[in-house]
Amino acid sequence: MSERNDGNLIGQRVGKYQIVEQLGEGAFGIVYKGLHTLIKAPGAIKGLRRSPRETAEDYADQCAHFFREAKAVGEISHPNIITVFDYDQLAAPDGRFYYVMEFIDGKPLTQCLDGLHGSFT
Repeated sequence: MSERNDGNLIGQRVGKYQIVEQLGEGAFGIVYKGLHTLIKAPGAIKGLRRSPRETAEDYADQCAHFFREAKAVGEISHPNIITVFDYDQLAAPDGRFYYVMEFIDGKPLTQCLDGLHGSFT
């Protein structure tokens, strides 16, 4: 997989998944919806983001945190927690880490919570 200059991965391949859309983003990464290239099963792919302003030490800390996050979720088996299927690193020169989770189609959590007690955004 290679990231285009505009940062958009839609249409690119990440591991065995073809990226079809961006689902969201946060401080550490971007989550995409992908389709397995052989069996066409959907997956959610979270890729670690790297800021050009961060130091190598900061990035190493983020990589360690990202791995612990994937490992912790991968060790849990519960109907209310997503399943992590894979963890890997993109080929050079990109080299970012990513993990693949089950894709659950639905509304964003913020939409569900907004009707309860005001806005959470």
